[in-house]
Amino acid sequence: MARKAALPDRPRGDYGFDAPYVPIGLGLGGVALLALAILNAARGSVGGAIGSSVAAAWLLLSAASYVYTTR
Repeated sequence: MARKAALPDRPRGDYGFDAPYVPIGLGLGGVALLALAILNAARGSVGGAIGSSVAAAWLLLSAASYVYTTR
């Protein structure tokens, strides 16, 4: 029986980001909120520190999710 030749791997498409400024904005917002959380913690505002930390985590995870799903 004749052996079939293996097909070469097809190159995957690289289409880039649809909106490249979205993860930049999300990341900068997350870093700013993280800095605000640190300032709130230093001033003794536990509620402000927790709220800012949660918002910072949300934005940073959103940026990571955007990059992962887009690429």
